[in-house]
Amino acid sequence: MNREEKRTLAVRLQESLQGASYAVLVDFSGLKVPQSTELRSKVRAEKARFEVVKNRIVLHASGNDIIKNLSELFRGPTAILSGSGDPVGLVRILRDFSKENPALNFKGGWVDGQLLSPEGLVQLAGLPSRQELISRFAGTLVGPIGRLCMAIQSPLRNFILDLKEIARKKS
Repeated sequence: MNREEKRTLAVRLQESLQGASYAVLVDFSGLKVPQSTELRSKVRAEKARFEVVKNRIVLHASGNDIIKNLSELFRGPTAILSGSGDPVGLVRILRDFSKENPALNFKGGWVDGQLLSPEGLVQLAGLPSRQELISRFAGTLVGPIGRLCMAIQSPLRNFILDLKEIARKKS
């Protein structure tokens, strides 16, 4: 591979990481082709990218913030999984996949401007997803409002029931 091809690959890597809000580095050495294919399809389902990169090409792409902060982790076979959505779903998939396939190991990650260790990524996988947090928050907001509505309706309902009872007794 000549220098121009390396530069082209480096520019393509920078462009793919340009809009990413997270990147997770994994060591995938030891994964068989069917396992790798399965992992790629799961990653694609999360709308993330799975890229295997050469470490020397990463050094040429050091203009990107993500690569600058993760540059020391590019040792040995490395894959970059990146995207712009919610990172919890992807990290959860990677954690579960690594339980079934111990050949896959976290190297580190970059999530919303913060460098995460492999242990930090495992902790992130244990968090609820963004959608789940939003639904919990909405439930927390709706609960008191629902109880207030019931409290306001209760005297009126009791008054109507009392009127019906009086009408039943008189007839």
